Amino acid sequence: MRKIFSKTAFFRSIQWRLVLILMLTTFVLMSVVWVFLNARVENIFYEDFKTNIETNYNALNVNEENTEYQKLLKDLKENPLIAGFIHGTDKSYTILDKSTAEVLFTSDVLYQKDKLQFRNEIFKSENLLYVLSQNDTDTVGNKQEYTKSESGDFYDYVKTQRLNDGEYVLFFKYSRDRARLVLEDFSNAILLSTVISLITAVIIGSVLSRTITLPINDIMHKAKKITDGDFGYALDVKSDDEVGKLTQTFNFMSSRLKGMLTEITSEKKKLETILNYMTDGIIAYNKSGEVILTNPAAEKLLKSKVTEIVSFDEFMSILGIKLNMDRITHDNSIIGPLHKVQYKDKFIKIHLAIFTDENNNTDGIIAVIQDITEEYKLDVMRKDFVANVSHKLRTPLTSVKSYREALLDGALQDGGTA
Repeated sequence: MRKIFSKTAFFRSIQWRLVLILMLTTFVLMSVVWVFLNARVENIFYEDFKTNIETNYNALNVNEENTEYQKLLKDLKENPLIAGFIHGTDKSYTILDKSTAEVLFTSDVLYQKDKLQFRNEIFKSENLLYVLSQNDTDTVGNKQEYTKSESGDFYDYVKTQRLNDGEYVLFFKYSRDRARLVLEDFSNAILLSTVISLITAVIIGSVLSRTITLPINDIMHKAKKITDGDFGYALDVKSDDEVGKLTQTFNFMSSRLKGMLTEITSEKKKLETILNYMTDGIIAYNKSGEVILTNPAAEKLLKSKVTEIVSFDEFMSILGIKLNMDRITHDNSIIGPLHKVQYKDKFIKIHLAIFTDENNNTDGIIAVIQDITEEYKLDVMRKDFVANVSHKLRTPLTSVKSYREALLDGALQDGGTA
């Protein structure tokens, strides 16, 4: 479900999410009102029914000493104090023998049509079953809950009445049809109110959410321009709330980025100028051994274009240097960073140095290349000169040495020889 919401364009918009939240809040509140009013209407109808029964029945002054079943029945039928509250198309009363639960009399028309159905329906009443199960003579069944039946839902009020000729149960019944009609009117009114409230919530939510989403959209468009290098304008701060503070912070960030980018660009140009005019060649490799930077001096020394310069491992192999990127990366150092080698028709001196990432792990290698061909040739000439001079001086020195040895051996005493 979450993936469906995330892929739906409607739910990707903050504005419509806020509208949806307001609509759901409105719907929940209206549902709570509907439930509360339904319960309240049910309670009012039942309380009115129960109060009328209790008040007017007590006015009959029925007691065990002076009342018997026939007199009670006559009062219920004819006494105007209570007759109007228990007779009618939606009201009825029933008298049962408590000991046998037998129906002795009822004014309910359903009893005349189908006695079995009538008994089945009234014995669904929790109030009646509760009173029949109690031995207390003052037991009253007055739960508000209505009883469902095929002929129609009804409220009921049940009480035990002890007379001088026995103990009886009075079952007062009140149809729920009037309450249901009122509830239907309430439900229709609440449904209409809910629809109007939801439409209002959409309108108000759209207006209010735009005060949040419009500045965010401006920031989003500005961020896109920044990614293209456009730092040309600042956003208008239209409020002092969190969105306004966010806009201020974004403007500050934009100006700082512009300054940093300008500084970095300046430093980059300086570095490029230095590299371009260096006499030493520079080649930079990443930790995968691929070339990431060269300068013109390196291309001139190696007599290769940028695209023709090989990887670090291949370059070391060509130069006869026993180094590779995996070993350097693993050791995080270079053993023997300075090498003098012959490359094609040149003699070069190459100095290797690693550069690291933020965790001080090897992130690549820089090779500094110097052309020492002339130096090498001068060194060879020096060596040849010394060898030639040594050879030229060696012959006369040998003769002088021989004469010296002869003189020392006594030739000096021989006048003719000397």
